[in-house]
Amino acid sequence: MRADLAPVCGVERASSVFPPRWIRTTRSFAAVVRRNQVDKFGGFKGGITNLPQDNTIKAAIAGMSVAGNITNLNITQLLGPSVSTDITLSDTIKVEDVPLPSGIFLYFNKVLTGHGTPPDGKVVGMGLAGTCGDATNEKNGACGTRSAWALTGAVELTKIVSLAGAVTGGGFDLSQIGSLLGSVVPLLKNFKSSLVRDVQFSLIDTTWTAGGEADFSNVDGANFTAQDIAFGQLPLGFAFPVKMPTLPKFNDQYIDAVAVLGGANAVGRGVVPLGLGVGVNTKTPKDGVVDAIGTDGDDGYVAEGRVGVRMAPNHHGIEGSDYGLLVLGISAAAITDPSAGLGISAIFPRVDKLEFKTEVDISGNAFPSFPEGAAFNYSPTATAGRTFTVGAIANTGVIRVSFSGEKERRWDVLVASGASGATFKLPTLAAVFAANIPAGLTDRLYTNPGAANADLKRAAMTVQAFRLTSDGKGTGTAVTLDGYANLSTGIQTDTTHFLTAFSLQAFSAPSVSLNFGSATALTVEVKGVSIATGKNKVVLTTETGCTATPNLATGDSETVAGENTVKYVLAGCTGKTISAALVDATSAVFDPPVGASGTGL
Repeated sequence: MRADLAPVCGVERASSVFPPRWIRTTRSFAAVVRRNQVDKFGGFKGGITNLPQDNTIKAAIAGMSVAGNITNLNITQLLGPSVSTDITLSDTIKVEDVPLPSGIFLYFNKVLTGHGTPPDGKVVGMGLAGTCGDATNEKNGACGTRSAWALTGAVELTKIVSLAGAVTGGGFDLSQIGSLLGSVVPLLKNFKSSLVRDVQFSLIDTTWTAGGEADFSNVDGANFTAQDIAFGQLPLGFAFPVKMPTLPKFNDQYIDAVAVLGGANAVGRGVVPLGLGVGVNTKTPKDGVVDAIGTDGDDGYVAEGRVGVRMAPNHHGIEGSDYGLLVLGISAAAITDPSAGLGISAIFPRVDKLEFKTEVDISGNAFPSFPEGAAFNYSPTATAGRTFTVGAIANTGVIRVSFSGEKERRWDVLVASGASGATFKLPTLAAVFAANIPAGLTDRLYTNPGAANADLKRAAMTVQAFRLTSDGKGTGTAVTLDGYANLSTGIQTDTTHFLTAFSLQAFSAPSVSLNFGSATALTVEVKGVSIATGKNKVVLTTETGCTATPNLATGDSETVAGENTVKYVLAGCTGKTISAALVDATSAVFDPPVGASGTGL
């Protein structure tokens, strides 16, 4: 949807509306139609073969090449569905029921992870629809051909035990991550890249759980092509430092970590990972400069302001493809703050060539700022309802706001990224179509459209901001909203080719839960929005005779800063109903309401 043009319309196909163009002179309507990538699923399954027969732990990370827009990355589809796994490395290092993606593989005398029963474990990679030589299946999005990839390595058990001890020995926190990564980075020299260029697969309709979650657990179906991957085809022979720009700020603090994914954009197959690097910013106060790792002169030393990357060259059929580095700036705020959504700021520089130990300077590529403070009024009735606002998002030109409703079907809205921010308002379906709402078209601002207002559940919202150029290398003409919406450029259908940077923040739907610790203790936990002082608040109501302290008529803010919870002392509440509801800073009740109820112990 173009947010600056009216009327707002959409074209529906299976799942989503992707940016249309309203042509004023002819009043015709055009749109790029994008499939919902979770409507169908399929990919490959296979073992890691040719494992070295020595006393080391063999590790692999595997998946399928990422097609289309890399800003639409889905962790499940990148590394496969999670599998509950018990990991035993020694008598003292045992971890049970770890929900590891099925693209993770460990082997130490037997398969430790992977889908299936040891020793028959295997990795799983999920792929997106594409071409397969069958016109009918291609039209229906029921097949694809992608590349299967893996990064594999053999690591001595003593080093793994040392690393595990650092994490599980007690007292580990984010301040120690620098020293931990200082131990991890040298291990990357033991890793290699493996690749199968063409893996054809079919896709079947996704089944959905009663809670509305996509069920990707059936990876033994015929839609998963059997394909093994050889352990260690080509070493990560390019070891080089990447000179970083100043890191961006999230929540007024410089971010905590940077991950660099090196790969190639293989035509017709998508982005193929070929290596990686990591860096951290642990100084107090944080200064926006990546820490040095190791000591000068040591093996694996990386200077301050640089991230060390190890990467394989193009190989096994993708020779000649363009290299690229996806540099992800990640904030750890979501780990410690329940109200903070996942935030990423990324730059996507192209690299003409790679040379051993030759620095790649990307310091001139500014990180985009995070779309912090973005807000949407979900009220279906208020005058200011269904309105989006966000402040300026520096170093970007186009903003895309996505609402993920029932079965993850989306509405995407495009708006220009301006110096003063952006705003738009979405009309209701009734306002657009009157009594002629197309069959199957639902209001995707809610996960249960059609419910009474008091029961409506908000859809999750993701705000992305792009920086694009006409050549995709940062040297061409900057792409504005009009350029992005111009279908003749092909930008929408191949955003990755033109993308030079992006930032995003995921805003989960707000929720409230009541946790009774005893007959006299209640904790109300809020997720998705902040209840810090001056923000939103919790209002508690109780049955007659039941009292809760504090219980202010105007609502309560978090009891302990950063926990996003309110702790109450109860009296006379056994067997009685207690309800908690969210109100905003002006004490206005959320619309639609957000709350929960429970019974005192």
